[in-house]
This record gives sequence, structure tokens and C-alpha cells, in this order.
Amino acid sequence: MSSEPNAVPYLSLPSSHYQTDPYHGDIAFNRVAEVSQVLREIPIIANRVVPDLATLFVRQGLTPHFNIILPHRHFSLHSPSEQVVELSSKTGQVVCSVFRDGLPDKRILDDCDLTMPRNPVLYPTNFVVLGEKLVPYEYSCAEDCELPPIPCPALSEEFFRSWNHVISSNAVAVPMGLALKSRNDIPTLQVCDAEARLDFTECLPTAIPANAFPAEWTVHINADDSISINCLAWCGGPWFCPICQIHVDKNPCPYCGTRK
Repeated sequence: MSSEPNAVPYLSLPSSHYQTDPYHGDIAFNRVAEVSQVLREIPIIANRVVPDLATLFVRQGLTPHFNIILPHRHFSLHSPSEQVVELSSKTGQVVCSVFRDGLPDKRILDDCDLTMPRNPVLYPTNFVVLGEKLVPYEYSCAEDCELPPIPCPALSEEFFRSWNHVISSNAVAVPMGLALKSRNDIPTLQVCDAEARLDFTECLPTAIPANAFPAEWTVHINADDSISINCLAWCGGPWFCPICQIHVDKNPCPYCGTRK
């Protein structure tokens, strides 16, 4: 009898507007912009694109279900059998690692002190808007019996038309996306080890690091019907190489080999 573990079951979303095939994760993930591309777009995204998308969110009734995200990646996936999946460590830190064929890397589980749920289910959490589809590019792994409700609000053609108009009219060269709203709105900071293909997410420190950039926004409707936009997640982004005296987005530095 084989002792090989079974692939984690995958939860799909019942809507024609959600692309939910998990076995082509590399295609979706690798279409997400690299950090170096994203950094050039930050000012116009934060000051113009996000406010326009927030207005669309309110008009479409999406504020209870999703946040606005700036999809970005620090590394690439190498095959259709790979997916980026988040798990929580015993200390509460959230770690995104690469699953292959629906299974985690046991070495990563041990090194990062991660525990797989007893009855795990993969479900999409982050989506990039491509044309008239929400395409998942990152997933979460949860206990089947504790799986949070997955909202699947109907997304109209008008939503996608308006969303794409905001992106094109602002001449933004990178796609934007949606993230499932979590049960709490605790600000976080994400840092990455691109060489190991790992992302680490923890509570945002008191002082936002100077090299961090905004990556997720939550939208609220106030009592007077005005709209509030708050940055919920930051990414540590590139680090400053002391030898080259420039910001780089890979560790070690691709120019001199210095490690962070």
C-alpha cells in the first residue's frame, strides 16, 4: 500500500466570472507583475487608481466581501502543478510557500514550524482581474470544518468594464486585483525570501519600514455615506544593498551577491 500523502482537496467557486482551475497556477501567478514593475506604478495607483476602484466597490456592493490589492510577486512558479499557498505557523505568523501537486514541501513545514490541518482544503484568497475574469493566484489552506464562508457575489459585465476603464484611463501597466476580506482588519507587513520562494506576513510594526510599499486596501462606507480607504497590508519590497548603494528586489543582490 502506498504511503504517499493525498493531494489537498481544492474548493472551487460556483460562478462563471471566477476562473478556478488550480492546476494552471503558474500561468496566473507568473502573469502577476514583479516588484520592480510595481514600484514604478505606486504613486498613481495609490493616489488615483485605488480611490476610483473604491468608488466602484461601493457602487457594486463589494465592500463586505473583498479588499483591493496590488498583485505582485517576488519569484516565479516553475510548472502548472505548483501553487502559492498560505499556512499559519504555531507562533501565528502567516507563511506563503509553494505547494506541488497539491502538497506542501515537508522541509518548509519543518523549517517554518508550520502545521497542516488534519482535514485540509485549499481555497483561493487573492485574485487578479484579467479581462472579465477573477483569476486566483494565491491560496490558503484551512481545516475543512473551519473553512470561512467564501463570498461569490455576482460580478456584472459593467463591473469588469468599469474596472478595466479605471486601469486603462490611468495608463497603469500592471493589473490590479481583489482579496477575500478576512475576519479582522489588522494591518500587516509582508517580507519575502525570493531564493526560498517564501513570503512571511506578520503584524505591521509601529513604524512602517522606509522601503515598504502599500499592497492592499480596505474600503468602508461611513455613516455620512462618505468613503474611507485604509491601507491594510504593506510589502517590505526591495532592500537597500549597502555595496551597490541601490534598492534591489532579490536576495542576494543580483549585481554584487551581497545577502540581506
